[in-house]
Amino acid sequence: MAMDSSEANSTQQVPILGGKEHENSTVIDPTLNHDQATNKPKKKAHQFYFVKFWPYKDLDEESKISKSQQLVEEVDQKLNRMDQDYKLLKLKWRDTRSQLYRLSNRKLSIFYELNLQKDLLHQLQLVLDKLNLACKIPLKHKGGPNHTQGFQRWISHGSNNLVIERKFIKEMGRRQPRLNDLDLSTTSLLQNFIGCFNWGNRDKSRYIHMLEELKQIEEKKEKALADFAQNPNIFNSSTLRNAIEEQIKIVKKISLELRIEQHEVKSTIEGLEKELIPMKEEVFVYYDQRREMLKQKEAAQYCISKLRQTFVEMNGMYDEYVSLLSNAKELARNKDVVALRKLSHQQVEEFMSEWNHPYVKTFKINYKFSILPSLSDRWLNNDGRIGFGDDDRETLRYIEDICSIN
Repeated sequence: MAMDSSEANSTQQVPILGGKEHENSTVIDPTLNHDQATNKPKKKAHQFYFVKFWPYKDLDEESKISKSQQLVEEVDQKLNRMDQDYKLLKLKWRDTRSQLYRLSNRKLSIFYELNLQKDLLHQLQLVLDKLNLACKIPLKHKGGPNHTQGFQRWISHGSNNLVIERKFIKEMGRRQPRLNDLDLSTTSLLQNFIGCFNWGNRDKSRYIHMLEELKQIEEKKEKALADFAQNPNIFNSSTLRNAIEEQIKIVKKISLELRIEQHEVKSTIEGLEKELIPMKEEVFVYYDQRREMLKQKEAAQYCISKLRQTFVEMNGMYDEYVSLLSNAKELARNKDVVALRKLSHQQVEEFMSEWNHPYVKTFKINYKFSILPSLSDRWLNNDGRIGFGDDDRETLRYIEDICSIN
């Protein structure tokens, strides 16, 4: 550890070691004769120690800062490219998720539509069965129709038996309420079917033609029922039956197309979900790489900050040291021994407190680093001891051998 000494004595400086007061009774001035030197009054010399500081200069500081700044710039460029790629990936991710959302809604819509088609087909088949049942005559008599012939056949061909015709007219009166109770209308089901297609945001052009056909068939059926209600004698069950059968065909056709579309939607959803798997992996890789690169950037920025902070702190200590020496010299000129002792003690105590700090080692490291140029100029080792070259080391070993022999 380097020390400076400040002395407060008489006009003649004597190299006295130590930090205590020394009474110099053997100081001899060669310019005086023996009597003058012997009779010269005794003087006291005081010597005080101060820890010496040198201007802090790291020869590699500029190189270290330059490399760290270059690393920060490279990391920023890589982060910028990664962020741009991530934005594109994010757009693709959102687009895929949006498609999945629409297809999931469409899949659910198809599910409800197929259930509606199933119900509609069941109701139409039920109406058709009721109509077929209502148009059969359960009469058995001579000259009359058997149970397999329809009532409309007797109306169309007539009969020569007046009694039989009266029975037919009476049967018509009984069958009219039965026909009214058949619930042959499917208007409510058709309205629900149309509402189901209108639900959701999708292309409905492929179903418009089918819906128009269903409406036309429904109108024909209602017209046939209305004509029969006004004039039962011209009732033609085949017209109504054909209309219902055409509705059944259309419903089956729509159901088939819905099942085909359901399969296509399911396949598309599975494909999009497979596309999301590598996207998720890319997102995880992006965040991991970004985290590591940010650590590198923070480390480089910390290195730059630490180098500059160390330079400022150590040179600040050197400035304080210069000011301290100036103050000590002023006190020495005034021979203020008490103030000098206090100043020296305070400076050394503060230095040793920082030097022996149990947790903060940077002060010790920086101070050792700052005195390296001074030690090197004086051919001293890092611990302040005299350094030896190879020849000097051989000489030293020779001296040690001789001393051991003696």
